[in-house]
Amino acid sequence: MVLNMKCFKFMLYWICCTLLLSSVHAAHAATRYRDQLPYPEITPPPGADMALIKKGEYLTRAGDCVACHTVKDGKPFAGGLGIRTPFGTYYAPNITPNKQYGLGNWTEQEFIHAMKQGISKDGSHLFPVFPYLYYNKVSDEDIKAIWAYLKAIPAVDQPNKPIDAFLPFRIRFTQFFWKLLFFKPYAGPFHEDPNQSKTWNRGAYLVQGLGHCSMCHTPINLLGAPKRDLKFTGGHIDGYYAPNLTDTLLKAVTVDQLTRVFYHDELPGGGQVKGPMAQVNHDSLVYLKPDDIRAISVYIKSLKDPRGPMAIQAGESKGKQIYGQYCAACHDSGAAGAPKITDSAAWSERLKKGKKTLYHNAIKGYNAMPAKGGCVSCTDQDIVESVDYILEHAESAAGVKIHQVAVRPAPQPSLALGKQVYDQHCSSCHNNNLLNAPQQGDVKAWSQLIKKGMETLILHTIHGYRAMPAKGGCVSCSNLEVIASVKYLLQTSLPSENFKLW
Repeated sequence: MVLNMKCFKFMLYWICCTLLLSSVHAAHAATRYRDQLPYPEITPPPGADMALIKKGEYLTRAGDCVACHTVKDGKPFAGGLGIRTPFGTYYAPNITPNKQYGLGNWTEQEFIHAMKQGISKDGSHLFPVFPYLYYNKVSDEDIKAIWAYLKAIPAVDQPNKPIDAFLPFRIRFTQFFWKLLFFKPYAGPFHEDPNQSKTWNRGAYLVQGLGHCSMCHTPINLLGAPKRDLKFTGGHIDGYYAPNLTDTLLKAVTVDQLTRVFYHDELPGGGQVKGPMAQVNHDSLVYLKPDDIRAISVYIKSLKDPRGPMAIQAGESKGKQIYGQYCAACHDSGAAGAPKITDSAAWSERLKKGKKTLYHNAIKGYNAMPAKGGCVSCTDQDIVESVDYILEHAESAAGVKIHQVAVRPAPQPSLALGKQVYDQHCSSCHNNNLLNAPQQGDVKAWSQLIKKGMETLILHTIHGYRAMPAKGGCVSCSNLEVIASVKYLLQTSLPSENFKLW
């Protein structure tokens, strides 16, 4: 009985420590979105293998190492980025070849051991905020190339920051137990599937290994480890929903549409990639070869939801079906800042803007919410019904009619609004024919362009087209403001037409 009580106390202590470690794993990449980070100039040592170094540079970009190991306005790979958790802040280390603070005194084998086993040079455990769970799948040859690259970048004399957490939440040894449960049983090299294509296998290797996509796109358990039986079915990171990557969400999405997500920040259902994924695109995926981006897309497109198709109850409304499949991940729990479906006060406040505004925001996307909740195959009417379902559910929870709140009309993309946006963000090019932009008032040019359709012109303006940046470079502009500016430009260029009702 005494022995059992000792074991019980030890297990309680171990679980407490493990919760910390798991929270660190869950917090990976939970940093605010920054502008595209710079990569350093290569300064190879004499006799270095430049081909190997360039390969390592490419693979380092594929792993997005710069995102965690670089602070804003800091030296690349010099570390210092703080990753906040409920138990404290953990800082990414300096991985430049500096001998005092970086990897200058490491050996190649020690680096491989850290990447694949989460063990540092001194034998201590690395916290799982470092994605060794996924880098374990990367080949030794590729890790050697990364090592060659990191030795060829400028050494930065920047000290590492100590962990800022309470005991026992900074004791590295406790991770030994976490690894026994959540790493060791699954560790091992990547094996190609002989039944799949070369492209598919390349995509699987990148996604499962260097890309460590599962780290954000897989839910975690109470101990913070990935739920491997729900791999790629969605997670939450930094106030954003990392969407389900299986056929549940992407069944209607093409491989070409997926490649545009990574290269052009275009969501398949409309709108732009935001938050942490935008940072991944800008700091990592934009540098990858088209063949690798396509391979990643082919592999993701093949992913199946382990839960199978969502069961539909007899008599269940379309709105409830859409909600359960695409909206519940955030609105059931309030994740990513979404108002809970049962929070009648929150929905009453939102209804003050009018139901049309709620419909518009749900269809077009708003803040961290993607257009149509990420449902590519949903029609506008499907989304309207899902919003109605949410409002009805909120009413039921409150026992009152929240629909009866006084509302004000939804904003419209008026010509007056369009003129304001145009004058501030579009006129510098369209008034002066800069960057081959068709000039305002050029009837011939705009008569040809409108033949492509109003929707096409709007999408080009929102997402960017040729030399024109997305939204004309106006990061803060809403889609509605962009539509208004397009209407204004067309109306002033083709005065015989009527674009006011668009």
